[in-house]
Amino acid sequence: MGQRTVGLDGVIAQQDNYRKSGFALAYRNIRYQRTGGTSFAGDRRVVPLVSIPFDDVNAYDRSVFVADRATFLECWINHPHSTAVGFVRNGGLAGYGVIRPARSGFKIGPLFADDPEAADALLVAEPSSGAGTTRL
Repeated sequence: MGQRTVGLDGVIAQQDNYRKSGFALAYRNIRYQRTGGTSFAGDRRVVPLVSIPFDDVNAYDRSVFVADRATFLECWINHPHSTAVGFVRNGGLAGYGVIRPARSGFKIGPLFADDPEAADALLVAEPSSGAGTTRL
């Protein structure tokens, strides 16, 4: 990969294999799980991310991610089996998140938000808000 920095979202059981391939542990993360079915009121500030001009989404992403990843981002938020939502406040994007199918249930990520209010609204977005087709 030349001088590029490459990140890997791996699993603990494979850490020895990752090291053999030249990767080094950068940090640990924690995954949480919850059971769906909880009903939340729709938040009209949560909208399908595709309804926001892509240049605005890309600019927001650049404010929270060090590299330009416009090509990746466009594919990621338009993936047919995922739901991407944005949180709009005062006419501007204040966060976005993507939910996608996993082996068991769904994964959320990335999720970037300006504050806890925006993050909470993105986490509990439900289909009636027009935000997508999958509810946690």
